[in-house]
Amino acid sequence: MKKILICAIMMAATQFAKAQCKELFISEYLEGKGNDKGVEIYNPTKDTVDLSAYRLVRFANGSTSGSDSLLLKGKLGPYKTWVVINGQTTDQTLSGGGVSPKCDSILQTKANQLDNAYPAPCYFNGDDALGLVKFTTTTWALVDIFGKIGEQPLGPKHTISPNGGWSDTYPYNSGDGTYWTKDHGMVRKPSIKNGVSVNPTFFNPTADWDSLSVHVWDSLGKHTCNCKTTTVGIDENIAVTNFSVYPNPITTSEFYIMPTSSVSLVQIADVTGRIVYTKKVTNFGAIKVELHKEHGIYLVKLTGDNLLPLVKKVLIP
Repeated sequence: MKKILICAIMMAATQFAKAQCKELFISEYLEGKGNDKGVEIYNPTKDTVDLSAYRLVRFANGSTSGSDSLLLKGKLGPYKTWVVINGQTTDQTLSGGGVSPKCDSILQTKANQLDNAYPAPCYFNGDDALGLVKFTTTTWALVDIFGKIGEQPLGPKHTISPNGGWSDTYPYNSGDGTYWTKDHGMVRKPSIKNGVSVNPTFFNPTADWDSLSVHVWDSLGKHTCNCKTTTVGIDENIAVTNFSVYPNPITTSEFYIMPTSSVSLVQIADVTGRIVYTKKVTNFGAIKVELHKEHGIYLVKLTGDNLLPLVKKVLIP
């Protein structure tokens, strides 16, 4: 049964790219000392979601097959979080004489659901990938991936070890730079409105996540996401365009936005709704933007204190 589940997950990995604000995703990751581990899952939709259709899966040490999984339970309301924490409550002596420490009891009080006994997903280390999967009619499909399935990032001194993690330095798996997924907490950026359903070529943790110090749990149980406010997407009303973009089409990486009202924030999204550029504005007038992106259509969104969100299409030919 386990092999069937994992094969179905991997076959469905490239099934589709999700629309924004339509599917659960992992909103916080805790990789603390010992067994102080956990994840937070966020519902960005307007509907209550039955969690029994979802599993959290661990892909340990670069494996392409799931090592273990946890079936979620309960119902998750709109714009709410579900916190899963390691369930070990006592120190356990290992066969080799070492000790597997209990998870911090204060951290466990923040859980909506405690994980299973070992082996279980919340025994992950910083070099393990995690997947959130959903049962869709006949198979399990990945709806979010943390890390890169099939890759074990290098550890200290560029060795394969359980002490490694993905870093902030390209190619993010070489042991160079600062580890983000080892001995850190990580929170999904507010601009992220959907999970990663296709295994990435590289996992750059700085792209979608903000880093927290180890054992910082204050943000558990709540998540800030732009899905709860106005979203930017290809279906937005783009008829209201009382600002101009020059040049448009954009012929270089630099262009200007000329609004007719005071603006506090500029956001640019690709056609999937993924935010690719954000700039805070403190003065009135032309706004200079530097956008180093591939050819295609992008959506520029302006917001201000007394301004309804305005959206306009731009083209990079």
